[in-house]
Amino acid sequence: MHVGLVFLFMLVNYADKAVVGLSSVPIMRDLGLSNTQFGTLGSAFFLLFSLSGIVVGFAANHVRTKVLMLGMALVWALALFPMIWVSSFALLLASRVILGAAEGPSFPVALHAVYKWFSDSKRALPTSVVACGAAVGTGVIAPVITWIISHYGWHAAFGTLGATGLAWAALWFLCAEDGPIDRTTSGLETSERVPYRRLLVSRTALGVFMAGQLLDERVAHGRRRCRMDHRAAILDANPARAGSRLVVAGVDASRTVQPGVARRVGIAVRRHGRHRFGLHAPPRDGRAQSISDRP
Repeated sequence: MHVGLVFLFMLVNYADKAVVGLSSVPIMRDLGLSNTQFGTLGSAFFLLFSLSGIVVGFAANHVRTKVLMLGMALVWALALFPMIWVSSFALLLASRVILGAAEGPSFPVALHAVYKWFSDSKRALPTSVVACGAAVGTGVIAPVITWIISHYGWHAAFGTLGATGLAWAALWFLCAEDGPIDRTTSGLETSERVPYRRLLVSRTALGVFMAGQLLDERVAHGRRRCRMDHRAAILDANPARAGSRLVVAGVDASRTVQPGVARRVGIAVRRHGRHRFGLHAPPRDGRAQSISDRP
């Protein structure tokens, strides 16, 4: 149940983030905004996004995740509700800054909440389900928001999302609890504390940073090649396929962390690499030989 609630949390997160972009035409028309002003609205969302992610990330070590996620959902709703009655560039700008600050820590805190219910060997699949929230939002929530904007106006879209956020907050308040896995039950309080600097420069962290950067560049390059016409939508299309791939990847990852599986996978990868580059297992002297050097 908790994974489902967190999944819905990410759906609401995507919808609140995307509503301005989906209603760009009527907003620019009604408020008389220029392209520069609307671009400022888009950038304002990320003004405090990263900073709040870091600050709330530290707070998550001391504050219950139920309280943190409830607070974020309430701030999302309160940032959207003023757009129902009052509309101005300044108010919309302030709304985007506040919304970005509240959404910055949403994904890591959501994972933190889920991880309290699963041990290390069983976290891959729940992580994939939570990550599916944005993918499903692209295919399900975006069309719904667009329909509301087309039939009732962009003010109604903001109000609907604000009410949805409040409904989720109420459901989370009534049903959610922090999981039993914490620093006390997992025994982490007795282990050596790893400095943040060591974590940030670890090979795993650097690999994740590089992979994320390469992925962003690939998507941006693909959109430039498509010249931002209708073909660019292909990059973000098939949300069901993207979501299913995340879930399948989570299942596979859960299997590979079973005892002995990770070692067998590693051995297979190394053998494939040696065959691919014409190398076999190094002899006792430690010098690798190419296939052509074999007797």
